Amino acid sequence: VKVEKTDKIGLKLADLIAELTPILLDESVNKIGYKIKDLTRYFNFTIQNFSCHDIALMAYVLNSSENKTDLDVLVADNLSDETASDFSHNCQEIQKDKVPEAFADENKEVQFYCFKNYAIWKIYKILKQRIFTEKLNNVYYCFEKPLIKVLATIENNGIAVDEIKLKELSIYFDEQIKNLTKEIYVLAGEEVNIGSPKQL
Repeated sequence: VKVEKTDKIGLKLADLIAELTPILLDESVNKIGYKIKDLTRYFNFTIQNFSCHDIALMAYVLNSSENKTDLDVLVADNLSDETASDFSHNCQEIQKDKVPEAFADENKEVQFYCFKNYAIWKIYKILKQRIFTEKLNNVYYCFEKPLIKVLATIENNGIAVDEIKLKELSIYFDEQIKNLTKEIYVLAGEEVNIGSPKQL
């Protein structure tokens, strides 16, 4: 679903939410998206308790050390034979909140969004299989996916911080992390990327 904050497509946010709510809440419908946390925040949390697969999150779970979750990178890595030549450029322009020049031609804009939706679906199928094969189901379904709503809420509400206490804790935890890291390396018998659920 493409949502603009302009009158260009004539959809008001309230109308869009009314149309999407039954689909998003229907558990029999498999929902797949990209950076769902942003969608949750965009709707100002008016649609609650919906479950959606997120290919950016799936890619992160599969390779958290590289954090290659930009859509154009996922497309290049997974669908290199099918990628439209200007797809990456258009994605990068949109990430900068710019309208790509190619979108002056409405057909090219439609082609871009059609390919984007197709790519999200295809990449989902590829990453879902990899998550199963690499035995990361627990990490994705039990830990990471449920955190989408939690993180979106935190980002939306913000948190109160005691700066002095935070600095003290930062120094304390930095020491703890160094000591625990050494201990983990000894137990593992080698250095591993502790930040990677896959390597752990």
